Amino acid sequence: MCSIVSRHWKATRSKERLRLPWERWIFSSPDSCCAHVINCCGRYNRIRWCRHLVPKLSLGTRWTPTTRCCERCWLLIRKGLMVGGRGVRLAPWSAVSGANLFLCIDVDANPSETLVRLASAVQRDWLPAESIRSKIEMFFDEGRERVVARKRIYYEDLLLEENDAALPRSDEATRSLAEAAHNRLPRVLPADDSAAGSFLLRLRWLRPWMPELGLPAFTDDELRELLPWACAGCRSFDEVRRADWLGLLQSKLTSAQVQAVEREAPEKTQVPSGSRLALQYELDRPPILAVRIQEIFGWQDTPRLAGGRVRVLLHLLAPNSRPQQVTDDLASFWNNTYQQVRKELRVRYPKHAWPEDPWNAPAQRRPKRKST
Repeated sequence: MCSIVSRHWKATRSKERLRLPWERWIFSSPDSCCAHVINCCGRYNRIRWCRHLVPKLSLGTRWTPTTRCCERCWLLIRKGLMVGGRGVRLAPWSAVSGANLFLCIDVDANPSETLVRLASAVQRDWLPAESIRSKIEMFFDEGRERVVARKRIYYEDLLLEENDAALPRSDEATRSLAEAAHNRLPRVLPADDSAAGSFLLRLRWLRPWMPELGLPAFTDDELRELLPWACAGCRSFDEVRRADWLGLLQSKLTSAQVQAVEREAPEKTQVPSGSRLALQYELDRPPILAVRIQEIFGWQDTPRLAGGRVRVLLHLLAPNSRPQQVTDDLASFWNNTYQQVRKELRVRYPKHAWPEDPWNAPAQRRPKRKST
C-alpha cells in the first residue's frame, strides 16, 4: 500500500496522472481516504511527506471514520477558501471537485495560492457543533448603494453558508451607512435642483461677496460631520440624498444668516410682468436670469444681488425662448440695441408686443388677443 501511495505521490509531483485501479476508492470515499492514507503511511513510517497535515497526530495514531475531522481546522477547505482565509485550488485530477467541504491530504503552498493535490470530502454534520457559530452581519453593498444584512454560518473563521436576512433596527445600520458615505460624499449630497442643493449653492456663492455675514464655508469635512444625522433612519444612499439636508444646513446658521441668504441670494426674482423666475448660480460668477423681452418692459435698470455688489447677467429671450441678447446693462440695451432687435423680431413674431418705447410700455407674460 505504501509503495502505491509513494508512486502516486511521485506522479502528482511530476504532474503525470496515474490511472490506478484503486484511485476512485481512495479519492471519493470520505469515510476511508484520510484514515487509510495516513494509517498506511504511519505503518511504514512514511508520514514525512504529509507531516504538515496533522502535526498533533502521533505516528501510531489510527484515524477511523468516527474521527471524522482533523484537529488542525486550518486544513478544512470550502470551495477555494481555507480556514484562516488562504486561497486554495484543487488539482485538475481531483475526484472531490464536486464536494463543498473537503480536507487537505497533500498541498503545495506558494505565496499566491495553495494547490491541493490530495483531498477527501467532508460532510458538514461531521464538524464539531461547538466550533460552529452563526451571526447576522451588516455591510454596505457597493452595487446597490445600501446597507444589507446577511446571516452567516462559520466553522471557526471559515464561512460555510450565508443567506439574506432582515436588516435589524439598530444604530449599527446608521453607523455602517455613515461610514460608507464618508468616503463617497458626492453620492449622498442632495441634488443641485433640490431645495437643499439650491440653498447650499447660493450660500457658497454669497459667502465671498458678503464676508461680513460670517457664513460657514460648508467644506466637505464640515458636510461629513452632518452625515450621522442625515443617515439616521436611512438604509441607502438614495434615502440619504432625500433626507432633510435643508434643515441640517440651516441649523448651523443663525436666523439672521438664513434670512440674509434668502434676501441677498434669492432662489427666484420677480420681473415686471409678475412672473417669479429662477436665478442660475455658479460660484465666482454673476447669477443668470433668462427672461423674455416682453416680460421686462418698463424695467429701468439691471437687478443687483449681494447687497447691490453683483449685477445679474440677463439672457434676454426671443418669443421662441432662445437668447437674443446677453447683457448686465439693461439701460444700455434699451437705448442702443433694442430698436435693432425690435426691427428683426417684429416681422417674425407679429403677435407679440414690440413697442417703440420699452421704458414705459407695460410688461406682458403672453401676447394679448387682438379685439375683433
